[in-house]
Amino acid sequence: MSRTTRLLVLTAAATMLLASTTTASARNLSISEQSFRATFSSLEFGGGGVTIRCRITVEGSFHTRTIAKVANSLVGAITRAIIAHPCTGGEAWADNGTETQPLGTAPNRLPYHLQYESFVGTLPNITAANLLISRDSFVAQATILGLSCRGRYGRPENAIRAVATREAGGAITSFTPNGTMRLVEQLGPNAVCTAEGNFSGVGAVVNLSTGARLTITLI
Repeated sequence: MSRTTRLLVLTAAATMLLASTTTASARNLSISEQSFRATFSSLEFGGGGVTIRCRITVEGSFHTRTIAKVANSLVGAITRAIIAHPCTGGEAWADNGTETQPLGTAPNRLPYHLQYESFVGTLPNITAANLLISRDSFVAQATILGLSCRGRYGRPENAIRAVATREAGGAITSFTPNGTMRLVEQLGPNAVCTAEGNFSGVGAVVNLSTGARLTITLI
């Protein structure tokens, strides 16, 4: 093997080692802002042939600005959830302890838990972080087959996924919950509520105090 060939081989090996070390060392995600607000101009809840669309704002914080890439680890909490009225296609109320629901003041089921699930893409160029939201709870009201239904929905067993999409520069461009909520309590006046419904919608995420965009970087 010539000296030039040996140099090329050594250079290639060093480059591969550096890339491997960089990728392996990126064990954590760093969030630029610890507190956040996510706003949804139209978060949809659909099931049983009915779709309820509401404007929703949630606020919360990450426990630290560094998140270990450990599946199902608790990384933050949603401490405020507000549904603006009126909705379309029906009505909904968050179980936040302050809203006036048809049967009185809403019970307080906050905080909702935020867990890290996984990332999307190939290190170090990830395109999204998958989070899990658990303990969420709300009341939905709609007319199904001509009958008025009111029920409480939640996830007593599992969590719904929320995808934080990341652009090339690291900024979070959207926050998208996607999952199934199950009926946990019929509240009348008729027992016709759909057994489950699906969430869909895209929200914008910013820092709670400054309005700055959140970024995710690998460290």
